Parts: sequence; C-alpha cells; structure tokens
Amino acid sequence: MLVSLNPILCNANKGNYAVIAVNVFNFETISAALEAAREERSPIILNFGEMLEDIIDIYDFAKIVKIVESKYDIPICTNLDHSLEYEESIKAIRAGFTSIMVDRSSQPYHINIEETRELVKVAHSVGVSVEAELGHVGLGEEYQVGDKDALTDPDMAADFVAKTGIDALAIAIGTAHGLYKGKPKIDFDRLIEVKKQVRVPLVLHGGSMTGDEQLRRVSQLGINKINIGTDVDIAAMKGFNSQDIKPGWEFPIRTDLAKKEMRNKIRHYIRIFGSNNKA
Repeated sequence: MLVSLNPILCNANKGNYAVIAVNVFNFETISAALEAAREERSPIILNFGEMLEDIIDIYDFAKIVKIVESKYDIPICTNLDHSLEYEESIKAIRAGFTSIMVDRSSQPYHINIEETRELVKVAHSVGVSVEAELGHVGLGEEYQVGDKDALTDPDMAADFVAKTGIDALAIAIGTAHGLYKGKPKIDFDRLIEVKKQVRVPLVLHGGSMTGDEQLRRVSQLGINKINIGTDVDIAAMKGFNSQDIKPGWEFPIRTDLAKKEMRNKIRHYIRIFGSNNKA
C-alpha cells in the first residue's frame, strides 16, 4: 500500500518508535526490503538517492515499486533522498514518489528556508510529503566527534519548521553517512531539546554503524525515521560473496543469498527501532 511519509511518521511519533528508510535501487533490493517489512508487519520507507540515477532511471524505479507494492499489505513510502536540485524533486513528484527529502543543509540558513518552502508548496499541492535537513550530516570518512558547528540548533529547528511547513525534519546529532573513521557519539541531550521544541517527526541520517543501543535509544527519545544504507549493503555483499564460485563454473549468480542477508539485516533494525507489528 503506497502512502506518503506523513501517516507513517505521524503514527511513529505518536507511538514513540522509528521506521527504517532503506536505500534500494533495483527489483531485488526493493523486494528484499518489502519482504522484510511484511515479515515484521512494519511500515517501510524506500529511499532513492540522486546518485542512483547512474544505475536506474528514476521513472523506472517508480514503475518497479508500483508493480510490486500491491502484493504487500503494509504502508510503503517512496522517498527521494537528499534532493539537491529543484528539477530533481519535481521529476520525483512526476514519477509518483510519495515523499521528497529537500537537502539545502549546506546552504545559508535563509536559502535553506526559501528553497525548501517553495518545494513544500509544490509537493503539498499534490499530496507529497516533504522532509528537510537542518544542521549537516557529513561523511563518515571525515567524522570528528565534537564538531558542534554542524549540529542542529534546537531554537533554529523550531523556527525552520514554522517557516517552511515541512512534514519531517532531519537533524544532525552526531551521525555521519557511510563508513566511519571513528566511533559515532550521539548528542542525546540535543535530541531531547529539539524534540521539546519541534512538533513534526524527526529523522536521523547515517544510521549505519551507529550501534544498536544508540539507535534503540534515539528511537525512544523522539527520532521517527532512521536511514540505513551502508549496513544493508554490507549484509547483501556478505550473502553474495558466500557463493562458492570457482573458475570455469557456469551457473547463475544466486541473488537470493544476497537478498536473504539484506532481509535479515532490515528485520533486525525494524525490531531495534520498535516498528514491528505497527503496520
């Protein structure tokens, strides 16, 4: 059942749990994610990043989801992740995505507000949800514990939400994208303060390699959507590499082994986040 981000995250906000957002890019990864969510009776968010257009056209991605989603009796959201360009967001809306994540977090504050607000008007006019980011979640390979300048200011967060009209806010509280150079340290006090001042659901990017206990705690303290990419990719590669491939052998590559590991990793995080049996 294809729905916007709004009902999924509003329920999570009320129920005090988080929903996983998984990076997917083809039929196999989409199927693995949806199967995992169905097995756990959890809503799920399918993330599609702009960089994935080198692998699959955004319209083809949307068509695949449209074909398979009717087989799954769970809430499913298709989300354009980290959209940096206005045209890309419009393309996703036209393709049938139910949510867009407008990322102007590296821009000056007033530009972040102006460009996000404009896309909120367009998206809301056709029933599409909008997530935006305040503060900046950087790269794990550049990770520095205590880099306070990039973290979300609670007072600015309240102002940003009020001026943009977004449906969900991605905040920076100590995580990073991809493989970490060091060990992530979450600023839980900052999360609590943002939650006090902001009524819309909160989002955590860079959930991979953050640790089960930290992710369980942020889910309980007010994060309602957690993006997981790297950990799921690593799990899929583990399954793929488990095949006993020898030179000269001729047999189809078994993608089911990769799907199994991916599915298990997603189910694991669904339980950690507390969204199982919430579909």
